Amino acid sequence: HACGIAHDGQTFCWGRNTSGQLGDGTVANHHTPLPVSGDVVFDGVTAHAPSHTCALTDTGAAYCWGSNQYGQLGNGTTGGSTVPEPVSGDIGFSTVSTGFAHTCGVTSAGAAYCWGNGQVGQLGTGLLENSPQPARVVAQMP
Repeated sequence: HACGIAHDGQTFCWGRNTSGQLGDGTVANHHTPLPVSGDVVFDGVTAHAPSHTCALTDTGAAYCWGSNQYGQLGNGTTGGSTVPEPVSGDIGFSTVSTGFAHTCGVTSAGAAYCWGNGQVGQLGTGLLENSPQPARVVAQMP
């Protein structure tokens, strides 16, 4: 699937939607861009195969939708969503990026947080476990 933001700020997604990753409230595939549900205006959006999408508002609030088997939506649960859900923790992000069943974001102060599948250490927390909400990335100094 893919997503983009129009010049007026409206977010659109299209393509495969088996987990609600298009954010339009359905699980139907769409071959043309459809608006993401809700009245939240996003400044940036990132989509990752197979099945989740995240976006940022101009205030740094992160929202995610789609599959959530490992907690990659960051809303404190492992239940999926077909519409944008706010990421837990009231953390303001300057960037957010989706990976394979995990998501990471960086604050304007440079603090990194990741959530979702951490079974092989991809969350950077020093643990080999999943996190359904943002977990601070641990910095290792030489």
